[in-house]
Formats: sequence, structure tokens, C-alpha cells
Amino acid sequence: APTEPAPIRPSVLVVTLDTTRADRIGCYGARPSVTPTLDALAATGTRFEQVVSPAPLTVPAHASLFTGRVPRRHGARDNGSFLLPEGVPTLAETLRDAGWSTAAVVGSFVLDRRAGLARGFERYDDDVRRGRRTEFAYEERAAPTVTDAAIEALEHLEPPFLLWVHYFDPHAPYVPPEPFRTAHADEPYLGEIALVDRELGRLLDAVRAADPRALVTVAGDHGESLGQHGEDTHGLFVYESTQRVPWILAGPGVPAGRSVAERVGLIDLAPTLLDLLDLAPMTGIDGRSVRALANTTGAEAEAEDRRVYEFETLFPWLSYGWAPLHGIVRDGWKYVAAPRPELYDLRSDPGETRDRSGSETARAAAMAREVETLLAEDTVEQAAQTGPEAAERRRRLGSLGYVPGGPGAGDPGGDPIDPKDGVVWLADLDRARRLSAEGRPEACTNALRPLLARNPDNVPALLTLASCRLAGGDSAGALAAVESADRVRPCLLYTS
Repeated sequence: APTEPAPIRPSVLVVTLDTTRADRIGCYGARPSVTPTLDALAATGTRFEQVVSPAPLTVPAHASLFTGRVPRRHGARDNGSFLLPEGVPTLAETLRDAGWSTAAVVGSFVLDRRAGLARGFERYDDDVRRGRRTEFAYEERAAPTVTDAAIEALEHLEPPFLLWVHYFDPHAPYVPPEPFRTAHADEPYLGEIALVDRELGRLLDAVRAADPRALVTVAGDHGESLGQHGEDTHGLFVYESTQRVPWILAGPGVPAGRSVAERVGLIDLAPTLLDLLDLAPMTGIDGRSVRALANTTGAEAEAEDRRVYEFETLFPWLSYGWAPLHGIVRDGWKYVAAPRPELYDLRSDPGETRDRSGSETARAAAMAREVETLLAEDTVEQAAQTGPEAAERRRRLGSLGYVPGGPGAGDPGGDPIDPKDGVVWLADLDRARRLSAEGRPEACTNALRPLLARNPDNVPALLTLASCRLAGGDSAGALAAVESADRVRPCLLYTS
């Protein structure tokens, strides 16, 4: 007897754009546009206008994207210090078990297999380039190299497949190659985005040749402050410059040319893909499928916008001994729990220039209680790295500009410094680092003294002091500085 033909199962391409702000992309309103590939992809699919990243850091944000869980529930809460624990289901594991062949190509050491995100990928290419480039020591590979590796990985995949490709280039330092360097000399950050956009075009051509029905999703993990609120890069604050990211979806079952204004989150990406593939959702997730939003209007859309999305950064505490930040966004209002809490009406003040916590006291108090309730549920077992391997990983992450100080868990004691106050001190730390790089250890040490007098738990400053003292021949002073850092944040610093 004739049988029903097996349903065609589309392949899936997941592209993540590190450190990419939504407002620097053409289809999100940037003019002139430097992203023709992304703009064309959005025209053939659905673009989500307001997407919340759960953390302004690569590992926590990617872990949320692939697990559908917020950081306090998946456990990978900072770069290098935390791993994605075994037992937390991932999108790659789900698709592999359902019959998809899987591969990943990542552009930076920060996402190497030891972060825990390789689970479910039969092929995980984290062989990033080692060495130095002008003005910066780094461990990453440029977008063209990532694309080449991804196209090579496609040769080992049979449809249906899951291919994850991670581009790191918009990350600091911004040193795009020509012709992007000259074309964007006034804003090299845009030059790196333009480079990634070109490489995305090459990747899409190769994926569509391998499977014309491929489902494509492109999302940022977090943004970049670019000087707003006193922060040059990311990790310290949770303003929209780092928490609003792009997300574009195109392929079978996705309406073309649709723009979704309702707020969604990176935690919704994995459940949405599984819904489009007619697969059961992962268990224990915080996200939900937003597939229906592409065709939702009116009261239903307004109800969707009342959903709560949470975010956090432990980076200020782990690196500098300052207060961590936690917050939520609901119905257009954003609350940030800090020593001096903040409340913003994102609809009328998307740049977060007017703190409304003093005038909207009832709303601020209600949202503060909501954050407290969420943090009271923070019982996930922390998967912090320990042992000598952690020290080496910490050194290599430092080459990317990350300086995690230790694992930690819970809230810091005492009266922590508000990152809004501490951010001005980072200029002193940067100046000391430049002096050290220039071979001026005594000047470096002198520059660090007032900073450490105000902020004695600043682990990067202590380690910079150790380097300066060692360069100046003071090995005993260098060891004392390292020991001070180890007392502040034990377990990640080792000496031989």
C-alpha cells in the first residue's frame, strides 16, 4: 500500500553576532545602512524590534539563547568563571536527538568548548587564531576566517542540519580591514559590523545551496555602550545600549516582511525554532515560542508586551567588587536594582536619560519586590571553574578584554559600590595599563595607588599592580599584590 511521504524537515542556521547593537543595523533604522545582507534577510522574514538580552556578556547570553533559560536558572552567569552545567537541555541536543546533524563554528576563545555550549554539536570548531594584532593581544578569528570554516563544516553535514556560526568582530578593539577601515574611519565599530554583514552574505549563499528550505535566524548576544552612561564597551551596566539586540527570523513558516513591535527576549529563540520545526519544547524553560506574534495584533499583542523579561550582570562584582545589577522590563517600564535603583519609561525615554524612580515610587517599589522574588528563587547550583585550568582560561579571556575576578555566589556583603559611581575610576585603570605597556612600571604603580585606596577589592587593578611591580624588579611586591587579589576572589588565581 502507498505510504505518506515523510515530512520535509528544514535545516537550521543560527548566526549570533557578538557585541552588536540593534540601532546600528539598517533594518532597525540606522542611516546610512551598512548592513544590506541583514536588511534583505529581514525583508524576506520577520524582524523583532524590541529584543531583551538577559546579560551584557557573551557566555550568559548565548547560554540563554540555546537553553531558553535566564542566567540564574542555567548557571552560566559570567565569562570564564561559570560553565553551563550538565543536565540543562540545549537546542543542539534536542535537534541532534531528533535526527538533525549538528555543527558549530565560533569566532572567539570565550565560547570554546569548555564553556559548556558544545553539548549536542557533533562537530564544534573552536580553533581560534592565536597571537597578536596591531594594538591588541587577542584570541579570536576574523569574520572571513569564520565564514570559511563554516562553509567547510557544511561539507560534513547532511540535511536536515543545525549549523551555528558565531561572529565576534564587532567586539573591541575595532580594527576592520580595508575597505571597511577607510570607509568607516570615523566609527570603526560600524566597519566591523559591515564586514560581518558581507560575510553573512557568503554564508547564506552556501547554506541555501546546501538546503534551499533552511530556516535562518540571526541574533545579537548583547550590544555595546559606545560611551553612553560612561561605559565604553559592555558588561558593567544593563542599559538598552547593551540589552537591546537584533533578532531576524526567515524561512519556512515565517511571514515575510513582518516587523514585530512587542517585546521578546533571547530566551524565546530556542522555543520558537522548535515550534517552527513542530518539535516538543524543552523542559523547564523561561522563554516561549513567539511564532504567533508574527500574525498577532491588537489586544493580544498588548497582552504579550506585559510579559516580564529579566536581566543581570555579575561582572561589576566579580571584577571590581562593586554591586551586581539585576533588573526586569515589563509593559515598557524598566527597573534596575542597584544601590541607587533606577526606573525608566522606555516608550518615552528609550535612551534612559530620565530616572523615574523618584516620581513613580509605587511602580518602582512594586518592580523592586518582583526582582526580590526572582532572586529569592536563585537556587541554581553554580558551576564555577576551579583548579589550575581556570587560571589559564582567565588569562586567555583577559586577552579579549574580559577580567573576571572569581566565581562567587549570592549577593556581596557590606555596602557595595554602585557601578554608576565606580565607572569613572576605570579611566585610572586604563591609564595604568597604558603606562605598563609603555614600560613605565613606576608610573603605573603610582597611578594605581589612589584607585586601590578607594577600591581595594578591584582585582584587575591588583593584577595590574602585580605586573608593574614585577616589571620594576619588585618580585616580593608583585607576589603581595597577587595574594591580595586571591584573598578578594579566591579559586581563580594560582601561583607556582
